[in-house]
Amino acid sequence: MMWVRNLRRFIGSGAGLGFEALMELETKRILLDIFKEKQQKSNEADTIPSFYKKKPEEGSISYWVQRLAKFRFLKKQSDLLLNDDDLDAMWVCLRENCVIDDATNVEKVLASIPIYFQ
Repeated sequence: MMWVRNLRRFIGSGAGLGFEALMELETKRILLDIFKEKQQKSNEADTIPSFYKKKPEEGSISYWVQRLAKFRFLKKQSDLLLNDDDLDAMWVCLRENCVIDDATNVEKVLASIPIYFQ
């Protein structure tokens, strides 16, 4: 059989073992690099992380900038939320477009509901 002869020739030449040895060395090198990187990170763990910053003193410029940024962020978030009137209007619209399925007695909302908020 031809494939048996080719396999014996491939194994006998050492080409197969050479490839396996190269793969083994490459794997060891990658694992060693990962180990060194993790070891370096553990050595740096004794320092304070960069995301921790002391709170600014009250009355300083950085205190006022931080306070203004927080105010603007909260204002933007509150503008995105619906107020009570909008929620009530949405609830009324949903209740008006609700249909009870006779087969299952489950309430279903019609798919095309024109809702417009100002």
